[in-house]
Amino acid sequence: MTQHPAQLDWQRADILLLDMDGTILDLRFDNHFWTQALPERYAQVHGMTKQDAVDRLAPRFEALYGQLDWYCVEFWSSELDVDVMALKRELAQGIGLLPGAEAFLQAQVDAGRRLWLVTNAHPQTLALKVERTGIDRYFERCVTSHELGHAKEDAQFWAAFDEHCPVPRAGRVMFDDNIRVLDAAKAHGVDQCVQITCPDSGQSQPHQSAEGFLAVRGLFELV
Repeated sequence: MTQHPAQLDWQRADILLLDMDGTILDLRFDNHFWTQALPERYAQVHGMTKQDAVDRLAPRFEALYGQLDWYCVEFWSSELDVDVMALKRELAQGIGLLPGAEAFLQAQVDAGRRLWLVTNAHPQTLALKVERTGIDRYFERCVTSHELGHAKEDAQFWAAFDEHCPVPRAGRVMFDDNIRVLDAAKAHGVDQCVQITCPDSGQSQPHQSAEGFLAVRGLFELV
């Protein structure tokens, strides 16, 4: 049975490692971008229908999902002949925080806890989202998968992360909506992992909670 969020041991929470998209920021922007906006722009560039673009792109996305290239805007710009970052900037008004996320971050800062942002987002995407939201002010450090050379789903990311993080694994708490990331963190010795089950405000039903993690709909439940 999935543990209740009240069982989070704050006494052992020496550092909070927080994902960005789907944990702090609303994943609705990213889901719309990858399933709607990018296929539409790809169709325009290559002279095809949007549905043909979706059918062509979906297997390519699926094949790389969870790998470093999947998160790389430079890779996709080259592969698709579409300026991915330019399109993200066009749509940047859709970037926003999840309900209660900022209140959670402020409460943790007020409590004197150390916060690190740990994200798969490409550095250019991170910069755009920081520009739009200002969330970097809550964090001691922002670490990207591109900086370490591996996606967070990869055990090699966490081995490399150990070289940067001054806090032992037992004192870390990981917050993420991605089960594969949480599995990788837990396998590496981060025993307190929190799953966000409502990462996208446009989806009416929460994701199914996974065995072995604390499950909350959003950070607002922990304020």
